[in-house]
Amino acid sequence: MAAREGDNRLAKDRVRRRIITQRVGPPLRKASCPAAIITGLPGGVKRHESLYQADILHRDISLGNILLREDESDGFLIDLDLAVDISRLEASGAPGKTGTKASMAIGALHGDFTELHA
Repeated sequence: MAAREGDNRLAKDRVRRRIITQRVGPPLRKASCPAAIITGLPGGVKRHESLYQADILHRDISLGNILLREDESDGFLIDLDLAVDISRLEASGAPGKTGTKASMAIGALHGDFTELHA
C-alpha cells in the first residue's frame, strides 16, 4: 500500500530531494516509439548495475521509474526512496509490502516470502 501525502504512516526517515541538472524526457512507459524503449531500457539497467556495485539495491524498478533523456537516446533511474544498503543487517523498515504490484513476484503478492532475495 502506498503512503499518501498527509498520511500519518509516512516513514519518518524519508526525505524528498530533487536535483535537476538537465531537462529530462518521458518515463519509459510513455516513449514515443518502440525504438526509444530499446535505446532507453539498457540505460536503466546500466544505472541499476552501477547502484548495485555501490551496494545499493533500488527495490522499485518499473517502467515509470526509468526516464528517458529529452531526445530519448538513453535512460536512467529515478525514485530511490525504497533503495537500501545491501549490507544492512536488519529489515528495511518499510511498513509492509512496497513496490509496484505489476512488477512484484507472484509469491510476494500472495504473502510467500520464503524464496525472496535479501
